[in-house]
Amino acid sequence: MKEIVEHYGVSNQQRKFAEENLELQEAIIDYQYACRRMDGMPASYAEQYLKGYKYHLMEELADNLLLIGEFVDYFDIDTDELEDMTNYKYKRTKRRMKDDKSR
Repeated sequence: MKEIVEHYGVSNQQRKFAEENLELQEAIIDYQYACRRMDGMPASYAEQYLKGYKYHLMEELADNLLLIGEFVDYFDIDTDELEDMTNYKYKRTKRRMKDDKSR
């Protein structure tokens, strides 16, 4: 994936990531809004109705994941270290959630 960043340039891919991130946020909002509209509807109807929204959400997630992968490769980030950092951040969030419940 590094070759993509090298071809288009870091600044361009950074702008592309900002654009794709905004599209992901919009897809999440649209999906949540559509889910709320389906409250109380028969499950089969709701599932069919939401199919397009879910597909769009997956597209935007994929775009963001690809760009993240480009940056991981381009900046030569060690994936084991990145996984360790991700696990640390996940566990920290879980601790904070537990602390929130105990208040």
